[in-house]
Formats: sequence, C-alpha cells, structure tokens
Amino acid sequence: MASPKASSTEVYWTELKVADDDLELILNLLLEREAPLTTLEMVDALVVHRLAKLEEEALRASQDDHEDYKPANAFEKGQVLRFPVMGNALGEVIGIRSGENPDQGSFDVIEVAFQDDNRRM
Repeated sequence: MASPKASSTEVYWTELKVADDDLELILNLLLEREAPLTTLEMVDALVVHRLAKLEEEALRASQDDHEDYKPANAFEKGQVLRFPVMGNALGEVIGIRSGENPDQGSFDVIEVAFQDDNRRM
C-alpha cells in the first residue's frame, strides 16, 4: 500500500480534520448497522477510509507526469508541480523572485497558483 512520506505522515495524522465525507461515512455506517458504535469502532472506520483515500491519491499521483515539489530544485514559470504534503495538490509556478537567507545564501522563491484559486509563496 502506498503511504505518505514519513515527514508528512505525522503532520497528516496530527492535523487531521474531519471532512464532510468522513461524517457521511460514519452516518452510513450507523444506519447500516442500526446500532450504536463505540468511539473506537468509528475511529477504526475513519482510519481505514482515510488510508484508502491516501492510497487512491498516491496511485493517481504516480500516474501523472508532474514533478514533485522539492525546495532544493529549480523551477520554471508555467511549470505544474505536485505537492505531496498537500494531498498531491497541483499548482502552477506563476512567479519567481530572488531570496536570500544569511544561513542559506541566495535562492529562488516561487509563487504558485493552485487549482482552488489559492496562491502561495
């Protein structure tokens, strides 16, 4: 089974927010069983659901030809990148500027437009 990278796994599970489809899953489970569930049973169903979702995202990501974002790499304006730590979101590089850090030296800062109309630098 594909899984998120180790560094992003901890972030994913510690910052987990229950989404509408998670609530729908639990509601459907309650309706199907017609009996109360323990918290542990609901959490177990949610984790299984989320792991399946992560595996599906990883499979989709492995089938596209977009480069994974890695801060050390150089990018070009117009390039579409995949961001694994953000659920394999795709974003287009729309700007590049120079940056400098006394500890790191000079580097490029990219501005990215994501499909949901968010922009990040």
